[in-house]
Amino acid sequence: MARLSAVSKIRREDVPESPAWFGRFLSTINSFFENVVLALNGRLTFEDNIQSQTKTLGFTTSSTYISGNDFPVLKFQTLLPVKAQALLILQIQKDDDITDSIFNGVTPHWFQTELEINISHISGLEDSTDYTVRLLLF
Repeated sequence: MARLSAVSKIRREDVPESPAWFGRFLSTINSFFENVVLALNGRLTFEDNIQSQTKTLGFTTSSTYISGNDFPVLKFQTLLPVKAQALLILQIQKDDDITDSIFNGVTPHWFQTELEINISHISGLEDSTDYTVRLLLF
């Protein structure tokens, strides 16, 4: 898609015989058009567009993690005013070597109680390893 040109603002002087309230109206219209052009030019972020929260957590898997027995429950407070619909892993990396790729698919198993998010398991990791995970909650 082609980029939109900059927005020319409508000024009060453009409509000289306008009523007194017209200046407030123009301010609202100009602000709206400026925001639409910014959004359509790709400057709208995920956080601007969707009610969401990002969170970074560190944790260590246990020596019996692969058997599925021992996962340190990860908890954090949600800042969302509504119940969360999804929790996505944006990035996960080993703390000792951030260049070491994780080839397995990782999936969080989570639930929400009141204003707290509890992650009871993340599949696809290794035993006895320190990780940092970046999450997106929306």
